Amino acid sequence: MKKLKNITPISFQCGVGLCPAVYTSEDGDELFIVGKKVQNLTKLGIEHKVGADEQVISVKKEMLRQIF
Repeated sequence: MKKLKNITPISFQCGVGLCPAVYTSEDGDELFIVGKKVQNLTKLGIEHKVGADEQVISVKKEMLRQIF
């Protein structure tokens, strides 16, 4: 199992742990993003672009801007 490092900007962290978050793998090659699951893929027009083993999540752009 890979060990993950939390790289979520402080301004987006919360004490409960039920907030959007971004983690990186030890080698830095992968990101793991926790966000709200998007329920209506048809409304977004991407229902045919999401595989059975995939999820679409939503996070604030500003969170990623602060990371990168």
